Amino acid sequence: MIRILKIHKYAVAAILLIVGVAFYFAACAPAPSRLPKKQTRFKRKECLECHTQFADTYLTMNNVHAVVKEKKCEDCHLRHGIVPKLLLKKEGNQVCFACHDKTQIGMDQSKVHSGLQSGQCVDCHNPHASNENNLLKARGSDVCYQCHQKENFSKAVRHQPIDTETCLRCHFAHSSAQPGLLKDNAGFLYEALFLRMLLFVHSALPP
Repeated sequence: MIRILKIHKYAVAAILLIVGVAFYFAACAPAPSRLPKKQTRFKRKECLECHTQFADTYLTMNNVHAVVKEKKCEDCHLRHGIVPKLLLKKEGNQVCFACHDKTQIGMDQSKVHSGLQSGQCVDCHNPHASNENNLLKARGSDVCYQCHQKENFSKAVRHQPIDTETCLRCHFAHSSAQPGLLKDNAGFLYEALFLRMLLFVHSALPP
C-alpha cells in the first residue's frame, strides 16, 4: 500500500512539473518570431563603398559620364569577388555601343577614323569622367596629338586654323563621307591632288 502511495506521489509531482514547464513556455518564453535571425549571407555592398579613391578622383570632375553619376556601374561592369578585377560586360568598343548607337557616332559613313574602327573609344575618351567636354582625355587638338605627331603640324609655315582653332575646324572626329575625315565645307580639298594639297595646307614650305 505504501509503495502504491509513493508511486502516486511521484506521478502527481511529474504531472505538476510538466504543467509548470508548459505554463512557462506559454507565458514567459520569447516567441520564436521575436528571436534574432541568424545572419547567413554577406551584405551586398555598393561599388563606391569600396572604390572610395575612384569616387574622390572622378565624381568631382566637370563632366561625369551619366551612368557613373547615377552609380550604374553594372551597366558596363560585372561584379567581382574579394580580389579586385576589371570585368567588362563586353569587349572593347562593344561596351560603348550598348548605349551609344553606331549610326549616331558615324560608324555607317564610308570613312571611319581608324582609332574608332580598329582602336578603342577610350583612346580619346575617358569612360568615367573628364574636365574636358565630351569626356575627352585632353583639350582641343592635344587629344589628336596623342596619336598624330605634333611636329608634323608645327612647321614654320602652316595653315592658320592649326594655330587659332582645333583640328575640328576642318575634320570630323569620328567619320566622314570625305577622305581625311574632312567636313563637307572643306570639300574643296578633295581633288585630284588631294594628298599634295593636304600636305601643303598643314606644313606648306619647309622651314
